[in-house]
Amino acid sequence: MLILGAWYLTVLTVFLVLSCILLVLVVLIQRGRGGGLAGAFGGVGGHSVLGARTGDFLTWVTIACAVIFISLSIGLNLLTPEEPELEEQADANAGGVESVITLSADPVAVEQGKDVTFTFSAPGENRGEVKRVVFVLDVDNDGTGDSTGDVRLGKDNTAFDGWSLTIATGDWPIGETHVVAKIVRWNETPTEWTKTALTVNKAVTAPPPATQPSPTATSGGPTSAPATTTAPAPVQVP
Repeated sequence: MLILGAWYLTVLTVFLVLSCILLVLVVLIQRGRGGGLAGAFGGVGGHSVLGARTGDFLTWVTIACAVIFISLSIGLNLLTPEEPELEEQADANAGGVESVITLSADPVAVEQGKDVTFTFSAPGENRGEVKRVVFVLDVDNDGTGDSTGDVRLGKDNTAFDGWSLTIATGDWPIGETHVVAKIVRWNETPTEWTKTALTVNKAVTAPPPATQPSPTATSGGPTSAPATTTAPAPVQVP
């Protein structure tokens, strides 16, 4: 691949093309078994203006053009930067964080009946090849969502903001619960399941509000204000 920024590569490429054209022309004008254009240079005697035979001169020109052509080809091959191989790119991606497929739950501990969001991340995946991502409740905890007892939770067909699913835990079993997800491609090539775990806690019911005790009547009947006694008026003696 010719890099325009490296001017010396452009110059060498131009010389390579010129040497290639010159080499072809020199080979074409050389004397063959049935004659050729060499006589036009040497005349009947086959001598050139310089006094050397035209065939020998063209032979040396051919050798010189071939040496220049081969040298320029090797030089361009050594000086042109090579693109990294696909295997090297795959190894580099495999060792980086971007190639790791993850599945996470938010929150990781939730009360039964509350909502939880699962996020599926596959940065190294070509999103144009992904048809959807499916989420499955792994009831038997075998790491896959293909078992009979597993419950399909839902799917995400869009990848503009990543693949995610928000769902209520409903009547999920209490304790550690496992959810798996995987990519479904347009070409239906098989993919591996990715697993995550969360803890489902029993829903806490609020205690009933405390009631204030109502006033109760005594055994003697309804309460009444205490009776007041009036002192007798003094008796006047005549």
